[in-house]
Amino acid sequence: MSKNVKLVASPEATKRGRVIDWSLCLLCQTATKSVLVDPKNVTVGKGPSGRGYTILAENLTMMDELKVLPMHIDISLFDDGRGMEETLSMHHAKWHKSCYVQCNRTTIKRAQKRKSSGNIVESAVSPVKKRLRLNQPTASTSTATGNNTPVFFSVALM
Repeated sequence: MSKNVKLVASPEATKRGRVIDWSLCLLCQTATKSVLVDPKNVTVGKGPSGRGYTILAENLTMMDELKVLPMHIDISLFDDGRGMEETLSMHHAKWHKSCYVQCNRTTIKRAQKRKSSGNIVESAVSPVKKRLRLNQPTASTSTATGNNTPVFFSVALM
């Protein structure tokens, strides 16, 4: 006996032809062997459990403003009219830890730093540093006399 499964999506998502499978990772939408993190069961910092949805919603919004969203994420799909945090909580959204790392505060701070320094310097490539090599004659120290004065060798051709 087979079961029919129906995915429910917001009207806007259906218009665009994209829907979210809430049983998969929210961010990459792929099924892997990696364990999905359930923010309802995880405490973030000193706050209550379930704050992961709030933090993720804030991070995704900031990343969208900076235009640095990873993995072609369309955050409009995460909001069905009640707000992103409420939508994620209602659907019990989960994610891979490796996917979430791409949306954390450190990533946002780095993107902000790149954006602010990008106005001054167009490229993020550092200039190549070169060392000068001076051609000097080969020197050796005299061990027979016990002093450390350099002795230069010259070769006489006959």
